[in-house]
Amino acid sequence: MPQNSLVIFSPVPPMRNGIADYCAELLPWHARDFDCTLVIDNAAPDPDVHENVKVLRLAEYETREKDFTEAVHLYHVGNNPDHVYLLTVLMRRPGVVVIHDVSLHHLLDCQTLRWGDIDVYCDALIREYGRPGQLLAKQFRSSHWREPMMFYELPMNRSIVARAHAVVVHSGFARVKVLAQEPSATVVHIPHHLSSAALETDLVTRREARSRLGLDPDTLLFMSMGFVTQAKQIEAVLRALDNLRDVLPPFQYLIAGEARPDQYDVEADIARYALGDIVSVTGYVPDELFFNYIAAADIIINLRYPTGGETSGTLIRALGSGACAIVIDHGPFTELPDSAAVKVPWGPDFEVHLQSALLELGLDPDLRSIIGEAARMHVRSVHAIERSADAYRDTIATVRQSPRRSWTVTAPWEFATAAAHEEALARLKAPDTRPGALWWRQAVVPTRGDEPVCVVVCATRDDCARYLSEIYGHIASEVEWLPVPSWINPLSERPRRACDLLLVVQPIRQISELWRGLVAANRAVALGGILVLDLWHDNDDEVPRGLTHPNDIDELLLRAGFRLRRRWIGPEEVSFAVDLADPEAWMRTPTVEVCWQVVKISEFIDPPGQWCREIVTPSKPNQPITLGGSIDHLADVGA
Repeated sequence: MPQNSLVIFSPVPPMRNGIADYCAELLPWHARDFDCTLVIDNAAPDPDVHENVKVLRLAEYETREKDFTEAVHLYHVGNNPDHVYLLTVLMRRPGVVVIHDVSLHHLLDCQTLRWGDIDVYCDALIREYGRPGQLLAKQFRSSHWREPMMFYELPMNRSIVARAHAVVVHSGFARVKVLAQEPSATVVHIPHHLSSAALETDLVTRREARSRLGLDPDTLLFMSMGFVTQAKQIEAVLRALDNLRDVLPPFQYLIAGEARPDQYDVEADIARYALGDIVSVTGYVPDELFFNYIAAADIIINLRYPTGGETSGTLIRALGSGACAIVIDHGPFTELPDSAAVKVPWGPDFEVHLQSALLELGLDPDLRSIIGEAARMHVRSVHAIERSADAYRDTIATVRQSPRRSWTVTAPWEFATAAAHEEALARLKAPDTRPGALWWRQAVVPTRGDEPVCVVVCATRDDCARYLSEIYGHIASEVEWLPVPSWINPLSERPRRACDLLLVVQPIRQISELWRGLVAANRAVALGGILVLDLWHDNDDEVPRGLTHPNDIDELLLRAGFRLRRRWIGPEEVSFAVDLADPEAWMRTPTVEVCWQVVKISEFIDPPGQWCREIVTPSKPNQPITLGGSIDHLADVGA
């Protein structure tokens, strides 16, 4: 493939999708800068795209995927079923990801629950939100119920954002939201461009547009555009117009978009308020009529609350055409200049403010003209499509020259067979039974991955090196060693996800130190990487507060984003008949060593919470403190 090749994944027209229109409008500009290949869904209708853009179906791309190894991949990701097809490629071949909706929870639904795949949905909850995600998954499995605000408060985008080489968003609001999920992400703000077709509205007068659409030339016309959903606050508009019916001059309210009865029954509300004579729903508006509707309107009502962080392409087109618009002063809409739109604050008095804005604009055509002209000037400057295309070109060029970041372990782990391990033990003749060798005796460390990057934290490097060389010789030379007393800070300073395997061998110390170590471990280890934690307690030492049982550390590991694979208790002379349900057993045993093998499943760190403060300053110094049963109040935790 040419060095400047670009592979684009996105729906395109004739699919009825705003992102499809967005991508199609940029394709000629991408074709100017790159050798472009567009990959569409297998079932998508035949597209009509720029002549210099090659088109492949997903199945065709997958048979030729090696041909595109050096190409930058550009993914347009939105919150609807049209984008599900690209997710599997995106997850295995990272690139530049355009996040059109910050919250992608509904997209995950379309990928999983739409097909009855509850397990994959629940695994995603855990991957995205760790311990709280596990509790929410458990709740969903038992009741199949979710709080509706989960779709906004749990954006389910971390897995996509974390592995992307760069993320493109359309607003400062979206940029902050994405960085909140993945602080180390490269996030580029490229304002949603204004379609070139919007410039043609300068040639169409309001009277001409209304004539084409069969609308009264003199009636005051309010208009909402796009899919008719609950978040568009249509019912609030209907109530306000009902109250203003006898105050405003004769008017109509036109809802120019496709109804979604499963999300909001607009016809029922029109009937409830007896507004059938002045309110109508057009259904889907084809491209050839879209700008006629904008030109015909006196006031565009574009309300969205709650918001998934999306920037409305419909609104950008309307503003760029000189429309006077009313928006909610929330999310990306707050970034519009105050002069370019009427921004209604969201709160208890929202409908009062909305009604006031509708009345003022409805009675003052000069004010409408002033606001519309300010909108036109702003959007045609800041949102010009050539500026957007240049920003994409520069972002893609930067990614092409940047080193690739890993996110997951690229190959499954392999462990020593029983025979190979016994042979290694025999070579040692007298296996060390001192604390700190349980990981070795139980063959806990994997023997092979795909060129694994390994870090070992221990006090006795020589002993660990001797054990590793017996059966892990092929990785021993790649190991980075960190001394126990000062391992947390160096681990925290490593590049994120740069470690595939982390072995920590040390005596049990303060629980706060252990927690800081687990947080650092999560940062350093790649998703799917292994952490082996070998801890021991000598009866001569005081058990740290908060640790009365190995289960306490199980809980810490889960909160730090790790899933338990196996746990061993030793040394060998310790009877396995010890009642581990008895917290005192941990302290009565002369020497207890416990080894955990865990895999990183999430980058969401769930703070220990109240129990940590109790350990530092216990309210009753003589009262034993345990972790078990003290943290289940997090069932309703968001992110």
